[in-house]
Order: sequence, then structure tokens, then C-alpha cells
Amino acid sequence: MSGEVPLFSYKPTTPGVIMDARFMGKRRMAEQSVLGGLMLDNSKWPEIQSIVTEDDFFDNRHKIIFKAIKRQLQANQPVDVIIISDVEGLELSYIGMLAKDTPSAANIVNYAKIMKTEAERQQIAETLTHALANIHKGDEPEQVLKIVIEQAEKAIINTQKGGFMFTSINKISVKPIEWLVDDFIETNSLVEAFGAPESGKSLLAIDWGLSVSAGIPWRGHNTQKGAVFYIAGEGHNGLSRRFSAWGLSNGVDLDSLDFYPSLQAAAFYNKQSAISVERAISTIASKNGIAPKLIIIDTLARNFGGGNENSTEDMNLFIVHIDALRAKFNCTVLLVHHTGHGAGERARGSSVLKAAVDTEFSLSKNNGNIINLNCTKMKDAAHPAPKSFTISSIDLGIEDDKGHAANGPVLSETMYTAPEPKDKPLADNQVMALDALERLTEEHRQNFIDLGKNPDESKVTEKLWREQLGEMKAYEYRNIKNGLLKRDLISIDDGFVYLI
Repeated sequence: MSGEVPLFSYKPTTPGVIMDARFMGKRRMAEQSVLGGLMLDNSKWPEIQSIVTEDDFFDNRHKIIFKAIKRQLQANQPVDVIIISDVEGLELSYIGMLAKDTPSAANIVNYAKIMKTEAERQQIAETLTHALANIHKGDEPEQVLKIVIEQAEKAIINTQKGGFMFTSINKISVKPIEWLVDDFIETNSLVEAFGAPESGKSLLAIDWGLSVSAGIPWRGHNTQKGAVFYIAGEGHNGLSRRFSAWGLSNGVDLDSLDFYPSLQAAAFYNKQSAISVERAISTIASKNGIAPKLIIIDTLARNFGGGNENSTEDMNLFIVHIDALRAKFNCTVLLVHHTGHGAGERARGSSVLKAAVDTEFSLSKNNGNIINLNCTKMKDAAHPAPKSFTISSIDLGIEDDKGHAANGPVLSETMYTAPEPKDKPLADNQVMALDALERLTEEHRQNFIDLGKNPDESKVTEKLWREQLGEMKAYEYRNIKNGLLKRDLISIDDGFVYLI
């Protein structure tokens, strides 16, 4: 067939290099498995492209297929047998065979490593063959040895491209910190803000996000303007009021901003869900000619997925997927999270989260309605001074169906107020009771969202909460309830129990 690429068209760059059948067969099988695996599941593409390049393929046809797959994925386009077969000179039957003969993509990374190893062997073999040829020509052995060493060093350096490498300290340039929000949030970093319910953590995330999107100073700190993507774990009824209140409070037309809230929660524990989020952001960014500066995930629990945030293994996987998202867009990711019960000074869940983030902030209520913002980790800079806020209500200029004015909350900065002395830690049974109430509260809110209702109207009965605590004597339940009421961690009204 005219113009058809030969099925097997490898020629060593140095004539006379001898490759035995085992070498060629192993390498060819690895190449086929990498290509077939990518067409079955391209979720491992970031790992594959860090290991091999098109120059590592010895079969010319495979090289062309790899370049076609790379071109599709870099353009955020789908990859399958039909699409790749459209590349000029490639047969559908052969490409289909690659996918058919690859049972799964589970070992695709290992096959890529085999490819890389065999490519290194080939390059070294070529260097030695070239040296032997020069000896046979009568060159001086010492001169030939010098050439062999130089060429071998070059070969090793070339085979390291895309793999693990070191550099010299004199090649590392010192750069000043680039701030997204001066003194508080760095560009291209992972940030966490945690707090108890109603501590203003979502309002803070909105305040930061909309300030960045508008390019206006945040509380006297300059921002770097850019697109913001807000991955919301709850419905848009409450959020839309908060967004509108912020716009009115700051005199900003929200319609002019590159600010994009999600229509549903994500599940970042799941790789496919993380990839889906990445593609959705890429689509909007490409369509509007923008680059994300900040991605907000509110809250971690709502966007975690099927894993257990208390598990080190599950949290590590969540962080891997979040880091991949951050690296893809070279942007900052802000995680909004809850406090751990009985340990209000730290975030809930596995401690590997704090180890992974670059910056961490805590929000806590103090002296009634005062909210304190404190930096609890700043990896590469001095901790910024703490701030205090109150929550103000803004008239949105609209009415509900009963003629009542609709309001929205915003943060208002006030003079910093030092925290009050801490109470003693909660007892284990109090922690258990709070965990149960938070779980029920989240389940009820999600049920309302699924039914298209306002989640802020969901309630948990005291009876249901009591049942969730299991068998215990009446006085034990009474002590738990009264202890939590006394510490203003819950409230009970007309048979319903609420987290404070």
C-alpha cells in the first residue's frame, strides 16, 4: 500500500550493532503494551510521559502512534483506536490489534520502564560497537577508550531525560516568593483553611477567591488577578447569596469576573473523578483563553469521595490527585476543611494532610461572635499576623415569596481579639456524640440537596441522634448532652439538635 509505514522498520543508528532476538522481542512487546494500554486507559499518561519519549521507540510505526496519542492528550482530546487510525499511513487493523492484545492497562508503567531500560541498553551497545569498529580501523586504544568514555557519558545523560535526575547547586537560581495574596497565599501551592461549623471558613474561601478573581486587595494585601474555580460540596442556593453579598459589599460586578462555581461535588479520592474535574477546568480555560490561578475545594469532606479521610493511605491518594491538579495548571489549590472534635486546634482526619500542605490556617470563634484567623503553617515565609472578623448581613435587594427581604452573609474585619483560655479536652464519649451528630447533619443536608430543597432547612431530631449513640444509660446520655450544651457545641430546640 503506497505511503504505508513498514510494520517493523527499526535500523540501529550505528551500522553493525547486533541485537539478538530476545532483546528485540522483549522491547517490541513492551512498546505494544504501552501503546495498547494508553488506548485502553490513558489516566496514567502523566507517569508514562515522564518515563519515555517517542525517541525510545525502535519500531517506526510505534513511534508515530505514540506521537499521535501524545498530540491528542496534550490537546485534552479523547484517544481510541478509531481516532488514532486516522493518522496518515496507519492501518486500523494493526492499531486495533495493539488494544486487543493488551489485556489491561494495569502494568503499563512497568512496561514503560522496560522500554526505557532497553533503550538505554541499545544506546550503550551502539557506543561500544562504534568503539570496536575504530579499533579494527587501527586507532590507538587509549584514544578509543577516551572516546568510549565520553560517548557513554553522553548516552547515560540522554537516557535520563524524563527520568530521575540531579543538578548542580550552582544551577539553582534563587527566586523571591510569588504571592497570590500578599503575605498569606503563595502561587502554585497547596493551602488548607480549617475550622468548626459556622466559623466562617467558607466565607473566607469566597472572600479570597473573589478578591483574586477581581484582582482587588484582600484586607489590605494585594492579590494576583486570575481565574478561580470553586468546587462546591453543597447546592448553589446558599452560595449564590454569599457571592451576591460579597459583590454588593465590595462594589464588584460578579458578571465581569472569571469565577466558576461547580454544579456538583467531586470525589478526589477517585482518580477518574479527579481527571473529570481537570478536563472540565481545561475546557473552560481553553474556551475563554484563561489560566486558573486558584482552585477552591469546599469542603474536603464533601469532595473526598469513597475513601476514609482518617486513613493515611486514603488521604495520601487524595493528596496525589490534588497535587496532580495543581501541577497541571501551575495554580494554587485551597482546601476548606473541618476541625477534629476534641482537638479544635487541628484539622480533622489523617495528619498527613498537614504534612502535605504548604500553608495552613485555622479559624475559631472567640468571645461570642468574633472569628479569629491564625496561620498554623507557612513553609517558606514568616507567619502573617492574625486577623479577627465578624459576620455581617447584607441586604440583597430581593424578596422571597412571602415578601421578606433576602440577606447574605459576608466577613467584616475587626480589631484583632486574642483567644480566650482553652477548655479542657472533650471526653471520648462527647467526641463520639459530636461525630454522630455531624454525620447525621451532613446526611440530612445531602438528602435535601438531592430533593432540590434548601439544605439550610434540614434538621436532625434529638431522638435520632440519641439512637445513633447506641446503648447507654439515661444518666450517661444526659451527661454527654449537658456537657456539650454547656460548652456551646450544640443547641437543642423543639426536639431538634444542632451543631454550633
